[in-house]
Amino acid sequence: MKDITTNEMNFLLCLLKNPKEDYNANSIAKELGISPMGALKIARKLEKERLVLSKELGRAKFYRLNVSSKYVLDYLTFLLKR
Repeated sequence: MKDITTNEMNFLLCLLKNPKEDYNANSIAKELGISPMGALKIARKLEKERLVLSKELGRAKFYRLNVSSKYVLDYLTFLLKR
């Protein structure tokens, strides 16, 4: 990952804090206090970098952490320390 913004860090930490809850871009936007389009752009970027996985339910996409990747687990450890 090249550079990560504060909102991207908060996005990942939000998913980490509640792993059983389903989050879409709109619900994460409300949690973080950002616009839904901003949350969607962050989600797409993190999905492209394989940090998060998505599943579609109807027209909505729900995001969760890619915990099967050791890189993601190490990255989350780094974020928690930071």
